[in-house]
Amino acid sequence: MGVPKYHMVLVVDAKGRSLLPTHPARARKLLKQGKAKVYKMVPFTIQLRYEVKEPKGEFTIGIDDGAEFVGIAVKGKDKIIFATDVRLRQDVKRKIDERRMYRRNRRNRKLRYRPARFLNRRRPKGWMPPSVKYRKDVILRAVDDLRKYMNMTRVVVELGWFDTSSMACGRKLKSIEYQQPDFEGRNRREQVLWRDGYKCQHCGTTIKLQIHHIIPRNKGGTDTLNNLITLCAKCHKELHEGKWVLKKKPKQYKYPAILQQGKWYLYEQLVDRFGKENVKVTFGWITSKKRKELGLEKDHWLDACSILNTNKIETRPFLIIPKRRRKEINNPTKKHETFKGFKHWDLVKAVRSGKKMVGVIRSLKKRTLTLRTSFDDNFEVSYSKTKLLWRPQGLVYILM
Repeated sequence: MGVPKYHMVLVVDAKGRSLLPTHPARARKLLKQGKAKVYKMVPFTIQLRYEVKEPKGEFTIGIDDGAEFVGIAVKGKDKIIFATDVRLRQDVKRKIDERRMYRRNRRNRKLRYRPARFLNRRRPKGWMPPSVKYRKDVILRAVDDLRKYMNMTRVVVELGWFDTSSMACGRKLKSIEYQQPDFEGRNRREQVLWRDGYKCQHCGTTIKLQIHHIIPRNKGGTDTLNNLITLCAKCHKELHEGKWVLKKKPKQYKYPAILQQGKWYLYEQLVDRFGKENVKVTFGWITSKKRKELGLEKDHWLDACSILNTNKIETRPFLIIPKRRRKEINNPTKKHETFKGFKHWDLVKAVRSGKKMVGVIRSLKKRTLTLRTSFDDNFEVSYSKTKLLWRPQGLVYILM
């Protein structure tokens, strides 16, 4: 499958209404003739200097939901005219825990006279974990942003549907088997010991047995049986000291849980935007079957193309990154604003050693700034020889 080296240029009229995307060559002619002007740099969008009385073009958007990346594709007349991957943050829970730590520390310093409070918060109806809600809200932000430049009237979304109990067991469970424990024992420790035969899984001894978390709790590990293993006190101590490495890796079902928790929230929000009759649901096994029939590779944006049942791709894919302010190095409670007129992710043009280049700001230092360019991820240039071209708002688009 060949992917074009260019992406289709998005077009809006004088009133900002979305029109049909066009080829870069035609957009170049319109700009030279003065019939259009640059409306947005990335993704490149032009605005006609006249109003179109009857705008044409209706598009269908396909969404391949995920926990780390989300694939989005837009189809018009059986061709993909826009495609992108959306990169989701994986540190939301850690950030919330960190914020809680700062808040409690602050209250302890400043509000010692106040009696301690507890059980004074109530979760609203429809509450879901912030890390899950964030992922779904980013998808909706990307959809809302694309609707400004393309008249999308229908949506096909893949909803996750997983039987994690059967996945953990390795076979399809039936009826009462869902309620039966995997191993004998009154608590987790006894169940793990019974499963491992009351032996250390490293040296085989049966003396001073302890339970070890394969993936530590502070790194996202859980108390499920597949994340626990029996070790003796000596081996357990040596493992934490780094004298030997545990090669066993547990099966994790974190991502299926994330997809299942927020799928109906995503569906309801799409129904509010497009109407129930214009929102169609599909599932992973259908997407996988279509992808093989169409001869597409495994990728999130290509899965979105499979959801739309087409392999005719006329655009280069993007990567969308939700923009966020970075912390200051010496003060983690404050955020970076602007420094010498520049921000992170700004698209700039710079000159170094007489050569001109275009890149995205990666870091802002005291005397120089670092750019991401097509040939170097850490290219240093001076502030005086750098000019701002475009500042993204909310979402950062990067050509893949």
